[in-house]
Amino acid sequence: MKENQITILILLVLSLLACQNKTTQHDVIVQETSNLITISQEQFNFNKMEIGTISPHCFEDEIDCTGFVRAAPEGCAIISTPMSGIIKSIKFKPGDYVKKGQIICEINSNELLDLQQDFIETEARLKVVKTDYDRASSLFKEKITAEKEFLNIESDFKSMLASLQTLILKINMLQLDISRIRAGDLYSSLPLKAPVSGYIIKQSLMLGQFIEQNQSLIEQVDINQLQLEIAIFEKDVNQLQLGQTIHFKSIGGTEMSHHAKLISIGKGVDADSKSILCLASIENRIKAKLIHGSYIQAKITTNEKDASALPSDAITKSGNEHFVLVVDNSDKKNYSFRKKKVKIGSISKGYTEILEENDLGNVLLKGVYNISLE
Repeated sequence: MKENQITILILLVLSLLACQNKTTQHDVIVQETSNLITISQEQFNFNKMEIGTISPHCFEDEIDCTGFVRAAPEGCAIISTPMSGIIKSIKFKPGDYVKKGQIICEINSNELLDLQQDFIETEARLKVVKTDYDRASSLFKEKITAEKEFLNIESDFKSMLASLQTLILKINMLQLDISRIRAGDLYSSLPLKAPVSGYIIKQSLMLGQFIEQNQSLIEQVDINQLQLEIAIFEKDVNQLQLGQTIHFKSIGGTEMSHHAKLISIGKGVDADSKSILCLASIENRIKAKLIHGSYIQAKITTNEKDASALPSDAITKSGNEHFVLVVDNSDKKNYSFRKKKVKIGSISKGYTEILEENDLGNVLLKGVYNISLE
């Protein structure tokens, strides 16, 4: 009997606590009298409501687009070998910064040795042929040597001279010191040098690897030359002007926090995507944070205007009409609001333009949706 009484007592206590919890919730209880909506100070504070006035806001017309971060043509390079051979040494790895002219790798090549040998032999033979040519030329002017004999000697001289000049051009293309070769100090391996200053983004090299002529080995990019390549649909191109601001973000970004300027508008439509390629310059301070080839989402600002506005959360809609809650009076215990119809215009970035504001005064900016206005 005593156990049953204790059980009943516990149930009564739990029931009282549950009832107490229900009555202490801070639900917004609206009192409507004389077309006024009244809420308590406690409810106002608990729901973090805010009161304010209409303020100026910049509204922007925008074009949504996508694109990529890519270096300008002069800011990226693919390094390939002009002759076949075997990788002798590798000086850098992907992610390393390399200055223009630094040696990235070296290649042992029989073709290199043959080229240097041909140059030395051709240059030596040319000296002999030139002596014969100069002598024959002098004799021909004195009409001692027959024209046919002179023309044969002249032909040999010019042919040998052309061969030497071709070899010199090939050596210069390899960025080798020709005076060193002429002195007999031959290159045992071909050094491949960086054509631009920048980071190595791709490298397919191994020591001892045999590579074919013109095989691509290394990709390099100068992040100072990064820019945006964006695709704009044909219907939007007429709204574009050089110098317009572009807000963009990379994959994983939550906001359009980066900025660029439109610098080029394409003049041709891509047959597959039906879009036009445009270019934009990126602010220097953010280039180091970006990655060559990364996908971006962007908005191009095509028109700006300043107008009176309220936060969009301050406006409710009923049918085709829009309303705000205007402060009628307040004291230390309660706030009283009245609904007032407003006309709206542009909407941008969480703000709504208010047309014909008519001295609204103080308006409930935050917490409107916690109040039932039905």
